[in-house]
Amino acid sequence: MKASHFIASLISRLIPRSKDILVFSSFPDHTDNAYAMYRYLTESRKGKYRCIWLHSDRETAKKFPHEEGYYKYSAKAFYYYARARYVFCTHGIYDFLKFRRRGKIVNLWHGMPLKTIGCMDPTKGGGNPSKADYLIATSSFFREIMHRSFEDVPIGNVLLTGQPRNDLMFQETDFFRDRGINRHSYRSIGLWLPTYRQSIIGDIRKDGVFNGDGISFLSMAELHKLDAELQKSASLLIVKLHPMDALQQVDFDSFSNLLIIKPQEFTEQLYPLLGACDYLLTDYSSVWVDYCILKRPIGFVMDDIDEYRSSRGFTIDNLDEKLPGVIIDTYDKLIRFISTPSGFNDEYLPLYNLHCDGNASQRVAGQLGL
Repeated sequence: MKASHFIASLISRLIPRSKDILVFSSFPDHTDNAYAMYRYLTESRKGKYRCIWLHSDRETAKKFPHEEGYYKYSAKAFYYYARARYVFCTHGIYDFLKFRRRGKIVNLWHGMPLKTIGCMDPTKGGGNPSKADYLIATSSFFREIMHRSFEDVPIGNVLLTGQPRNDLMFQETDFFRDRGINRHSYRSIGLWLPTYRQSIIGDIRKDGVFNGDGISFLSMAELHKLDAELQKSASLLIVKLHPMDALQQVDFDSFSNLLIIKPQEFTEQLYPLLGACDYLLTDYSSVWVDYCILKRPIGFVMDDIDEYRSSRGFTIDNLDEKLPGVIIDTYDKLIRFISTPSGFNDEYLPLYNLHCDGNASQRVAGQLGL
C-alpha cells in the first residue's frame, strides 16, 4: 500500500463511525436509485438519520438549501463519508481510495445490466469497477449477473429488492405543470429514452451505430416527418437524451409534438414522468426492465442490434427473442407503434422482475436494518 493510501486508511479508522449518518451520491446529482432511497428514508424515518448528499458540482448543493449537502471533494464530504453507517451510490464513489471503510457501501447501481459491465465487460479486461459491500437486483437472474459483474461482492449480499427508483413511477410528476403542457390535450404521450451510442462523459466509448445528425436511425428530415405524424394523431413524444450521449452536442430543429430534451435541460425527476406516460420507446437501456412492472407497451428501437452485440455484448443470450415488446427497426414500424401503442408480452416478466410494486426502497431499508 502506498504511503498516502496508508495514511488515508489510518485517518479513516481514527474517525469515529456514526450509526445515524447516511451518505448519498448519484450521477447525475440528486437522481436515480440513491435519490429514491434518500426520499424514502427522510420521509419514513423522519429525524432518525442524518442524511447527507455528496454533490459532484459545487453549485448543486445550493439548489437544495433545505437539505444537507457538500461538494464531493471537500474535507467535509470525506469526513462524513468516513463516518457514515451506510453510503448509497449509483456509480461507485471514491474508487481511487484503495482501502475499505468500516461503514458499508451500498452500490444501488443505475439499472439492471443488459450491456456487459465490470468483470463481464470484455473491453475492460475483467476486474471490479467499483468497491461495494452490497448490491441490489430485481430478480434471481439479475442477482447472478450483478454478482458476476462485481465478483468481490458475495452473492448473498446482492439483495433481491427491486430498484428504489421504480417506486417513483407510482408518484405524481411535476413535468407537465412545470413546462406548461396540458397532458389532457393529447390522445397519448410516449417517452423515448435512447441509450448512447457514443459517450462524451464518464466511460468514453462508442457502441453500435452512432448517428450524429438525428436520433437512432432517423435523420433530421425523418424527425420532421415523425413530428407531422404525431400532430395527426394528437400525440406527444418526449425524447430525453442520455446524460453521456454525444447527441447533446447536436442543434436539433424545433418541433411541435416531438419534444427533445438534453440532459442539462431536464430538471425534473425522470421516474415520475416515466410512470405518467402511456408507452416507452427505448433500446439497450435497462429502463425497460423498470417499465415492465407497469405492464404497458414497449417499443424497442434496435436497428443496430448486431453491431451493438459485437461491440458491447449483452448479458442475456438471444436478447431479441426475450423482449416484452416489439422490435422497431424501420420508420414505418415506428409510426405503426406510435399510432397504436400495444403489445406488452409478460412471458418473461418473472425473469426480469420478482416484484411489480412501489416498495423497493422499503425492502432495501428493511434488509439493511434501517
